[in-house]
Amino acid sequence: YRSYFQAGFRWSTILLLSITMFISTALSQACDYLLTQWTESFENENTITAKQSGYAYIYLGLIVTLFICTLLRAASFFSFCMTASTRLYTRSFERVLLSPLHFFHHTPAGNILSRFSRDTGEIDDSIPVTAFELQIVSSSCFI
Repeated sequence: YRSYFQAGFRWSTILLLSITMFISTALSQACDYLLTQWTESFENENTITAKQSGYAYIYLGLIVTLFICTLLRAASFFSFCMTASTRLYTRSFERVLLSPLHFFHHTPAGNILSRFSRDTGEIDDSIPVTAFELQIVSSSCFI
């Protein structure tokens, strides 16, 4: 995991990911709070007023902002994963190509391909899912 994080690390991506993660979580909490206030306002007045239609516009603004922020977060996370995957794949491929010749004499080509494809599958499939879940859990802990 440390190698994956180091391979995908770019200050711009990490900064954008952190900011959008924080803002998305805060906006989600704000939407919940606004719905609570809106419901309490409706229960107290029992009629639809201009104040309650103002809640609708505020809620719409929060939802649109949350949607845009979530798209930015997903794009920055995708960029991070693609960078990490590309760098790790390139590094692995270079190491296999630069291996001593006796490695290829003693190791069947099928074993090399099998190991390489299994490692690439882990890098492309398993690690991003785990990293995304870690991102979601860690953002929930900060708010």
